[in-house]
Amino acid sequence: MQAYTAETRTIAVGDRLQWREPDHKRGIANGRSATILSLDQHNLEVRFDGGRRVSMPLNEARKVDLGYCFTSHKSQGSTVQKVIINVDSSRHAELVNDRQFYVSATRPEWDARIYTDSLQGMRRAVARTQEKTLALDVVAQERRQQSTAMRI
Repeated sequence: MQAYTAETRTIAVGDRLQWREPDHKRGIANGRSATILSLDQHNLEVRFDGGRRVSMPLNEARKVDLGYCFTSHKSQGSTVQKVIINVDSSRHAELVNDRQFYVSATRPEWDARIYTDSLQGMRRAVARTQEKTLALDVVAQERRQQSTAMRI
């Protein structure tokens, strides 16, 4: 089950859209971005970044949002022309760290602009490593601890 709130959006030819859920009927994956080519009261035509064009009734263009801004997580694997990176140095290490900064800074082909509240704070924040713990590693560690406790 999913919960969402329907919102009215004003869109125009040239706007970027991003699908927030897959549209299986049209073969559109979650997270895909497209540019509006034509639009009237009843129909919408878009061109996806790969060049594919799709037309649909406007009332079936559901669970889409304006697609001008993406998180670092959402942009993984994408290449774009330009990026704007906001680094708030006071954010938790799970939000601002070396991985997040690497993903953000390596997306653009041409231009990256970085904005921060503190240059020194940003240097410290993006130097933090945030290692992912695998479930298998946790299990192995618990087994080692249990076997050490049994030997004592």
